[in-house]
Amino acid sequence: MISRLLLNGKSAALPAVRGAVQQLRDSGINLEVRVTYEAGDGIRLVREACADGVDRIIVGGGDRSIHEVLNGLLTCDADVKPAFGILPLGSVNDFARSCIIPGEPLKALQLAATGEPRLVDVGRANDRYFLNVTTGGFGAAFTTAAPPEIKRILGSTGYSLIGLAMAANFQPYTGELVLPDQRRGIQALVGAVGNGRLAGGQVVAPHAGIDDGLLDVLVIREFPMSALGKVVDELQDPGPRGRYVTYHQVPWLELRGENKIPMNIDGEPVEFDTVRFEAVPVALNLVLPPDCPLIDNRHSDSSSDGE
Repeated sequence: MISRLLLNGKSAALPAVRGAVQQLRDSGINLEVRVTYEAGDGIRLVREACADGVDRIIVGGGDRSIHEVLNGLLTCDADVKPAFGILPLGSVNDFARSCIIPGEPLKALQLAATGEPRLVDVGRANDRYFLNVTTGGFGAAFTTAAPPEIKRILGSTGYSLIGLAMAANFQPYTGELVLPDQRRGIQALVGAVGNGRLAGGQVVAPHAGIDDGLLDVLVIREFPMSALGKVVDELQDPGPRGRYVTYHQVPWLELRGENKIPMNIDGEPVEFDTVRFEAVPVALNLVLPPDCPLIDNRHSDSSSDGE
């Protein structure tokens, strides 16, 4: 079996990564390495891997690297599509953390190269696929603009509370939200559509699973500063009937904004005025830990990649 590691160029010289690659090779695993240099390299390299008959692609990088390679992989023909493994090397690694993929390079690479793949869902926003979460509105704008130093100083909880407090004084994004069973006008500050559960280190889709055929939708509507405590309470146990926070699990949804809405797809900033989200079931053969909390082990079928 041939595994090919597509490694973010920023991580290529890390001693722990180079050591992990060498240890796997010394153990007899056929592991090739390709390094990305600029945007678009991930898509090009994954298409080359499909054409070369590689059995397993491993992405070494953060959520944005995963996003780029995923979008390249899902354009490949099904009969040459390799299994997909993850070596988390980003600053946040939201999806890997959700799946409890090891953070230590050697353990993560061993899992990615030798673990059992299984079929999982992905999300789609118009013509772009995502594995983890799309955030929108104030949350996406705040996350994109906030300096890393702010996140480090405040910590994830403080950062989120400051964000909520700022959002209370923020002009909401208006439009129409269409779900399979309802259609409503919205004035939303923050939104998240999750296949996975974490965005920016925070749980935004607590009930999401990657094998349930559904997307989890969190919306925080406009609220006065005096209701901040109520918003925080509703976020602890979100549901479909919250006053300020609503949560739905649906196979698809559409958002039609009156103006362009900033969004963040697996860490990649974009803007949409109209977007259709869909769950794409069993689209990816993904290597995961056996106890991954995003998988329902009662119903999920494993899938071999021809080993």
